[in-house]
Amino acid sequence: MNDGQLLTRLLAQLSDAEPDPRRAMRVQNRCRGVLARRTAPAAPRPARRLESVCIVGLCVTYLITVIQYALQ
Repeated sequence: MNDGQLLTRLLAQLSDAEPDPRRAMRVQNRCRGVLARRTAPAAPRPARRLESVCIVGLCVTYLITVIQYALQ
């Protein structure tokens, strides 16, 4: 008898493992929590929008100043 057949016979003799219901419930609840956070709509961030507008304004001002300085 080769090792593969012996291993197959030994595995066939093992009983089926029963899952722990409390552990399964904990895992299920954690998964649902992660999925709920992923699918929840993200809150708008007005501070970021204001930051972006300020940065663009400063860049445009800088560009205009550089062009004026180059033309003098």
